[in-house]
Amino acid sequence: MTDPLPQPPTLPGITWRPARKEDAAAIVALQDVCFETDGGWREVESEILDRWTSDYCIVEDDSLVGVTDDGDVVVSVWSNVPSIAETKWRGFHDNYVHPDRRTPEIRDFVMHWWEARCRQRFDDNHDDLPQFLWQDAYDWQTDRIEFIEEHGYTPMRYYDELLADLSRAIPDRSLPEDLAVQSWETASLDDSRAVHNSAFLDHWGSQPISEKRWAQNAGDFLLREASFVVYDDGEPVAYLMAAAFPHDFADKGRREAWIEGLGTVRSHRKQGIGTALVTRAMGEFVALDMEFAVSTLRTPPVHTRCTKRSGSSTTGDQSPMSNRCNDRTGRRPRIQIVSS
Repeated sequence: MTDPLPQPPTLPGITWRPARKEDAAAIVALQDVCFETDGGWREVESEILDRWTSDYCIVEDDSLVGVTDDGDVVVSVWSNVPSIAETKWRGFHDNYVHPDRRTPEIRDFVMHWWEARCRQRFDDNHDDLPQFLWQDAYDWQTDRIEFIEEHGYTPMRYYDELLADLSRAIPDRSLPEDLAVQSWETASLDDSRAVHNSAFLDHWGSQPISEKRWAQNAGDFLLREASFVVYDDGEPVAYLMAAAFPHDFADKGRREAWIEGLGTVRSHRKQGIGTALVTRAMGEFVALDMEFAVSTLRTPPVHTRCTKRSGSSTTGDQSPMSNRCNDRTGRRPRIQIVSS
């Protein structure tokens, strides 16, 4: 039987309860304070409110906030478990503690509550699939990395973020002539999701994405004109999803668009389709007055403790994304840390 949830510590002036929609602004304010201390990225109220329609959590059961008498949220804990899985269950977090409240007692409680609630969610599925708890950390967050490792987690993957200066010439890469392409303004969401789920079956750690979650990904920040689905005789075989987050521009000091997802089904790989889609998207980014394109590169761990991965960024003719991000305010190299 799954262990019960730990009880929150008793703190003067703090009430513990599930999150409410009216907390969205206060949660954003908390995350902004944490951003100023930790780096990372910001979110806006609409992104917080999306959690009430997500199939990753039932907010009334899977969230916990610590609220002051003045209505400020100083602790925000979210247990996120995708609704479908084929080979493993995964628990993700959206956990924030105000820097002034980061006592060992509160930090340990947040970790233990989140872990316990994820395990309850896992056990609700009544199957024998492996279960994993996933944490993320940026490479400069050494205190956080040490804290996570002390709780039994092991670094599993590193993510480098690659930056392309759109003022430079964009390589000319064309799709094979027998393929057709549509932007997400006309292409079916079902087609892009089908490609994603097929293309990522053999990617480490990936699991299928539900229809509801995929539709939510295609939300307010999606660049539909710069997102594409490729078809071969009517069958979807590749996709690219692009997005921009204007609320990050001031912190970054640049206007940038993200390649949020890119995949090709196994039968159509090694034909240059992915590179052609990236360069097509970069052309659209220029038309949208973006200054940079950003993409992530997932890599295995290295033989060092959780510190910045050594080695050069992806370069050469095979990739138009060539420069590693190197600013502290961005979504830059981060570490995925996993516990079973």
